[in-house]
Amino acid sequence: MYRSMPLAKQLKQKEEVIHHLYSSIDHLEQRISYEENQFQRLRKNYDELEKKNDCLKENINLYKQFVSLLGLDKIFRRFKQIFQREHNTINAYDLKELYHKAQNAITRVLSSLKEKIHYFEEKHPNESLEISIQSKNDRQYRDMEL
Repeated sequence: MYRSMPLAKQLKQKEEVIHHLYSSIDHLEQRISYEENQFQRLRKNYDELEKKNDCLKENINLYKQFVSLLGLDKIFRRFKQIFQREHNTINAYDLKELYHKAQNAITRVLSSLKEKIHYFEEKHPNESLEISIQSKNDRQYRDMEL
């Protein structure tokens, strides 16, 4: 077919093909650039979400330690059991019962802690008081340093 065409026409067709190929390359380069930008944006969002997730995990661990320290972990498990059994509702009687149990548990823990602080202050009047929880699952104060 090309042999029967004049050379000028063949050259023009080849130039059109080349122009079309260059246009396709430009379009693909733009698309690659766009996708790279999208990837960078998604990567940045992923990194931010990962940091937030780590922060939330840390907060959950702190809440668990706090709940355990106050002796509320059994009460929370009971609340969760009732709440899930009743399809995310809880009746006033169960809530009142849990409230009284929590109040008693916290009162016992705070009383014990107050006694330990008072004892420490008597024995070491010029030292600062630091409490560290060595075992997050142990609700007893035997693992606390005063």
